[in-house]
Amino acid sequence: MTHDGEFNIFNAAFVTDPAPLDSQCDCSTCANYARAYLSHLFRAKEMLGPRLLSYHNVYFLNSLMREARTAIEKNDWSSLRERVERES
Repeated sequence: MTHDGEFNIFNAAFVTDPAPLDSQCDCSTCANYARAYLSHLFRAKEMLGPRLLSYHNVYFLNSLMREARTAIEKNDWSSLRERVERES
């Protein structure tokens, strides 16, 4: 899961991609590992790959829930919904 939607880390485009998994995310996986490295881990069937991706996904969902709580408190659910729909 990313702010740009879901993607398949096995795609050939990611083999040499130096970008973080999600450029808008500040989790430790996105801060320290490139898409190319994650792609390598998955292709090599290393267990570190799924672990790093799981760390990112949990962080992403926690951030989304934090934004949802804030939107509910401010009675601004529609703007959050529209942004999430644009991103997916």
